[in-house]
Amino acid sequence: MGWDTIAAPAVIAATVSALASVVIAIQNNQRLKAIEKNKRINELTQYRYTKLYSILEEILALESFDYDLSKDHIHETHTAISHLSYLAIKKWELAKPLIDASIRKSTDELIAVYRARQEKLSKQKRTNYEEVRELCEQWNIAPIGRFIGQSIQDQLDALLKE
Repeated sequence: MGWDTIAAPAVIAATVSALASVVIAIQNNQRLKAIEKNKRINELTQYRYTKLYSILEEILALESFDYDLSKDHIHETHTAISHLSYLAIKKWELAKPLIDASIRKSTDELIAVYRARQEKLSKQKRTNYEEVRELCEQWNIAPIGRFIGQSIQDQLDALLKE
């Protein structure tokens, strides 16, 4: 019994062991990559949720504006309402990159209609109290702000389901 008789099975065993180690290392590497990918996705989802929730709070705060449509304050109220509408839409612009395309599309369409209506209304010269009051009610932040808020809420719900 020579060295080659003893060495051959030992070499084969070492080769099999080395191959098994390589296969296990490759599998562990793939699992580690999958874990890292899931971690990045979770971090991104958490970031999106946090930012969108913050923007939603700001939009809801805009809706709480208590406007005075009395004759003495109508022009100031008109200016404030148009500014609040502008702010709600600006908040939407901040949220858009974090919103899924399906939700973004319908809200963008509504905002385009709203902006066209605002532009048309702003070109009309109104000095009569009743006309300005009517204009303020048409420009009310609530409808556009609520729709934007609901769109953000829909996205938050979708993120929680992921």
